[in-house]
Amino acid sequence: MTLYYERLIWGDQVLDVEICQYTEPKNNAIQLWDDCDPFATASVNVTEQLAADEVAINDYSENTGVLDALVSNGIVSAPTRWLLAGFALIPVCILLLKGQET
Repeated sequence: MTLYYERLIWGDQVLDVEICQYTEPKNNAIQLWDDCDPFATASVNVTEQLAADEVAINDYSENTGVLDALVSNGIVSAPTRWLLAGFALIPVCILLLKGQET
């Protein structure tokens, strides 16, 4: 399953959003694209199997601010819980994306 949602605005960037899955565990993944080039991976795969509508967001280091952009653009909910992964607290959100399946 791949869903696209046009027009994620993050700072001065206008990006496409791809929703796919990691290999193991099969958690949701969010890839951001600038035209046809990968721009950033907005998610992180945690060792815990998440619910089918959940996604763990990578909102630290170079991705700082991506959570706010995803929430304000209606891609994900505000965090419903947090997981500790290594040194970072990872926000877990509900996918709200209403895109087109390709």
